[in-house]
Amino acid sequence: MKKCMAFVLVFGLFIASGCSSSEPSKEVAQPSEQKLILNLNESSWETMPEGVESPDEAIEHLEFYDQFERYNEYAFFGEFIISEEWIDGEPYYQLLNEEKDVRILVDKTRENAVIYHNGKSMEYRMMLVLGGTPASTAFDVLDVTNDGKDELIITHGAGGTGVWESTCDVFDLETFREYALDENKILKELGSRITVEPVEIVKSNYLKCKVKDFKGNVHFGYIGVSGDDNDISQYFYDPESFTGHYSFEVDLERQCLVVSGGIPILPMHASYLGDLRSPLEFDPATGGFKLSDVLIVELVQLE
Repeated sequence: MKKCMAFVLVFGLFIASGCSSSEPSKEVAQPSEQKLILNLNESSWETMPEGVESPDEAIEHLEFYDQFERYNEYAFFGEFIISEEWIDGEPYYQLLNEEKDVRILVDKTRENAVIYHNGKSMEYRMMLVLGGTPASTAFDVLDVTNDGKDELIITHGAGGTGVWESTCDVFDLETFREYALDENKILKELGSRITVEPVEIVKSNYLKCKVKDFKGNVHFGYIGVSGDDNDISQYFYDPESFTGHYSFEVDLERQCLVVSGGIPILPMHASYLGDLRSPLEFDPATGGFKLSDVLIVELVQLE
């Protein structure tokens, strides 16, 4: 899956099979009344602050302004172009997808945004990640509900050593209604689709494990262990712990959402036998997303 994101640690998702969905969604909820917090009439827009006649004059630009050209050159925000826009004397981060008529303005704190589409607007709390931070923000506009209309997907990710958590917010662009995505339920179901059985210690410090998925397929993988203890009974897999290293993201090639998670082996911390991956399907009956029947098991192998 090709995925462009703003900076580091993107937990990639490459799905080997197609994504499916059902009939167009039914209205399950109405968006709350949105407040237009920025006046976007032509007189409010400025190329520079009031009183500044030359771009060479001293201007207090937004943080990371000098990196915008590089962000756009390498498509850090995919089809969105980042720029600095001045409105009523204040600078804003602008992310613009001109083809899909989606404009996102973010204040200089990078926490408060307004999303515009087709004459409508919505306030949105977020963290626009810029710079060398172990986190990411991504924006996509595509049809992930299979209703013939584009949705706006905003993905947030953050993590540390051995840990990564990435989540999505999905909006109907016509109404700004947010679709349900029960991440905890989906992760628990994904983790319960396998069983793991420790088999033996090989090459002194690698635990060989047998993984059986919910369709009866058997896989073998390896994970490094420390010490000289050959007692494999201390190692186990707990589906309830399937929450430390996961990602909800977009598969641009197959036009759907996907979920991926590392398979933890306890009692070791932040150690993973491999990954589980599955496309998500839109369920019109609930107005939200659920796991598909496709499960991809990718385990670590020894060279």
